[in-house]
Amino acid sequence: MKKIILAIIILITVGFGVFMYEKNKYVSSEAVFVATDSLTNLAFKIDGKIEKMTKLAGDKVKKGELLAKLQTNILNTKLKEIDYKIKAQNHTINTLKLNKQKLKNELDIRQNIVKNNILEMDKKLNALDFQIKANKVKLEKLKFDKNKFYKLYKSKKISYDKYQTISTEYRYLQNMIFAQKENYKVLKISKNNLLQNLNIIKNNYKQLDVLDEQIKSIKNQIESLKEIKKDIVIKLNDSNLIAPFSGIIAKKFVNKDMVIKKGTFIYSLVNPKDIYIKVLLSEKKLSPVKIGSKAVVTLDALHNKIDGVVEKIMPVSASTFSLVPRDIASGEFTKLDQRFIVKIKIPYNKNIRIGMSGEVKIYKDEK
Repeated sequence: MKKIILAIIILITVGFGVFMYEKNKYVSSEAVFVATDSLTNLAFKIDGKIEKMTKLAGDKVKKGELLAKLQTNILNTKLKEIDYKIKAQNHTINTLKLNKQKLKNELDIRQNIVKNNILEMDKKLNALDFQIKANKVKLEKLKFDKNKFYKLYKSKKISYDKYQTISTEYRYLQNMIFAQKENYKVLKISKNNLLQNLNIIKNNYKQLDVLDEQIKSIKNQIESLKEIKKDIVIKLNDSNLIAPFSGIIAKKFVNKDMVIKKGTFIYSLVNPKDIYIKVLLSEKKLSPVKIGSKAVVTLDALHNKIDGVVEKIMPVSASTFSLVPRDIASGEFTKLDQRFIVKIKIPYNKNIRIGMSGEVKIYKDEK
């Protein structure tokens, strides 16, 4: 009997020793939760009425898939109006350009005609001026001959008919010079009229600048309309709620036909593959835990053990960002065991759900 009791004591002692040895190889915590950093609340960037919702809580979604849509009747109508205005303004610009080109062609033709007429007028004036000067020289000679013949007639050396002939020729040339001078004046007036007409044509070229300003102004209006259109297109795109990544709908916040404000949560989306184990570990146990340390997680809902690796150790305690931090300014201080968040990476398992709890063993020596 004594031997049996002794054997039992030895077994208990050895078992306890093995238990304490094994326990000394790891640190443990029951403050264990399944967490994720990919839990994302999705919302529209604009106000509107929900026209369509395609998913329910628990549904799987693919990246780029349509989740919800707002009514866009007003936006579509505005977009059509803007497109019509842009087309109308472009038509106006084309019309102005055609009018400008037509006016320029007309002014160029008129200007060339007037310039040619002025050149012709200058030629006529120069030729007439030359004729007048030549006739004046000729008139001076006739005047001399006339006086000479008059003296010869008086001395009865020539007949009156001969004197009358040269006298008539003299008066005829006088009248011709007078007529040429008058014609010269008329031509000069005509040239001045042509020059005035040329100035008017040059001033009319300023209408081309006016047309250019009108075209520039309309182009600026078109650019403003394009900016408005761009804003409408952005709003139309924002009226579709698209899945930013593949995952599962964690929660549906609203229903179809509801009028919502921008920023209102529509869905909560989570990536089930982007999960980890969040451990709140006592500061007394933190020292032997290193990044890369092996961990074994047991979730209450699954019972089976899951191998993991310490991926990150937060640099501050979990209470640091508490909404009601401890006030130690008064000098009254109660020492509390602080806990630090340790992030453990685990392989994907479709049965693991965010929020599950359990316990963990983090081994000290293995990495």
